[in-house]
Amino acid sequence: MSKVFSDLKTPEELREYLSSPFSHVRKSVFHYTSLDVLVKIILGKRFKMSRFETSNDVIECDFVKPEIKAKRYICFMGTMIENFGMWAMYGGLHKQKEAKLANIYVKIEVPWKELKRLCDENGLSANKIAYTNIVEAGNARKTGIYYCGEQKNTKKIPLKREILSGFVKDFAWKYERELRVWTNKDEEYLNLDQRFIDSLKVIPSPLYSVKECEQLIKKTNPELSDRIKFQKNLYEGKYKGSK
Repeated sequence: MSKVFSDLKTPEELREYLSSPFSHVRKSVFHYTSLDVLVKIILGKRFKMSRFETSNDVIECDFVKPEIKAKRYICFMGTMIENFGMWAMYGGLHKQKEAKLANIYVKIEVPWKELKRLCDENGLSANKIAYTNIVEAGNARKTGIYYCGEQKNTKKIPLKREILSGFVKDFAWKYERELRVWTNKDEEYLNLDQRFIDSLKVIPSPLYSVKECEQLIKKTNPELSDRIKFQKNLYEGKYKGSK
């Protein structure tokens, strides 16, 4: 099988390509959450795994097979450039600014090597997401255009649910560059070791400064004051948000 995304021709080739995400990922990935949940992740040393019924993408939920919906997963985003669409969707830009752990949103930066190690040592599977026109999937006309990161494929690969279920989303989401980590176990949480925890960096939303986050952590969870590595957001102080 060709390893070049633009040369893929069949659903099987596309799935195989997406099923080896660490062959293509060479940078960090990001998980958006609240500062409150971040504290729980670090203290509990675990990620919460989701099911598809909690997804905000109704179109994809309609596309995936029932057995995929029953599996648990956690998603990471590969968008390296600061993206206000991501902060608006997952980062609380619609909320009023308030200095509470639950109201301050951050993105956790995860080195790809550590995520790969986590998957290898825990028997987890992972895949990148390709983006196409799922809305047209039931119609005779299909665009056949897929995106994966900056790469593009126009070979009109058939959109077969039995093969690509859980591997594709609609065009509207392609700015996310999503990567999913799956577990076959029916467990709500994925345990993390200290090495993984220590590798994490944290970037606050544009609404909040590193200093504000550090001060709040020091006040609410002083034991974590020196353990969370905050990084400044490029747009810190430049986005006013809601009044």
